[in-house]
Amino acid sequence: MLYSVSGRLLRKLQTAQNAAARVVTRSRKFDHVTPVLNELHWLPMVQRVQFKLALIVFKCLHGLAPSYLTDDCVLV
Repeated sequence: MLYSVSGRLLRKLQTAQNAAARVVTRSRKFDHVTPVLNELHWLPMVQRVQFKLALIVFKCLHGLAPSYLTDDCVLV
């Protein structure tokens, strides 16, 4: 889970994601990457981590996750 990683590591992951998006779409190095990420329907890394965490919690609360996760996720 990438929820508690440092901002430095998230920036490195974002750089890797940007490079991968440029390779996939064959865009140039100095083109803006945001439209490229939107075209691929890829979230930036910070938003992706938040989305994945929210999805896991949703699945736990609705009984769609494995039991080892569901047991630890309690509605307060």
